[in-house]
Amino acid sequence: MPLSTTFRLLKVLQAADFVYQDSQLGWWHIGLGVFNVGAAYIHNRDVLSVAGPFMRRLMLLSGETVNVAIRNGNEAVLIGQLECKSMVRMCAPLGSRLPLHASGAGKALLYPLAEEELMSIILQTRFAAVYANDACGYAHLAEGPGTSA
Repeated sequence: MPLSTTFRLLKVLQAADFVYQDSQLGWWHIGLGVFNVGAAYIHNRDVLSVAGPFMRRLMLLSGETVNVAIRNGNEAVLIGQLECKSMVRMCAPLGSRLPLHASGAGKALLYPLAEEELMSIILQTRFAAVYANDACGYAHLAEGPGTSA
């Protein structure tokens, strides 16, 4: 992209508060407008207000951090999290993306899908372990819920 076009795009984004320029170094950074759009998206989805009580109960029963994710293509995108009180816990930043097969939340999103849709996702997925103890592949997903995350 030509430098002049890039600069014009940055100026438009700056006017909407999506980016700002550091006055000392001249570097561009993400602005609060991006946060506002993300917050509006979450607010309009109403997922977290419905999920909140269930997340709390699950966290208390399991003693583990509870995540809420939505499906975006073949990925799970983390949109909510309730951290447990344990000294050792797994926490990922909101907005994190993981392949559907590589997280409990992702597998939960796969579970209710019709077989045809699940097969379509499986055929498009390059199975690779994200964590050292991941079980990967079609056979693992075909086992259904209750298998290791």
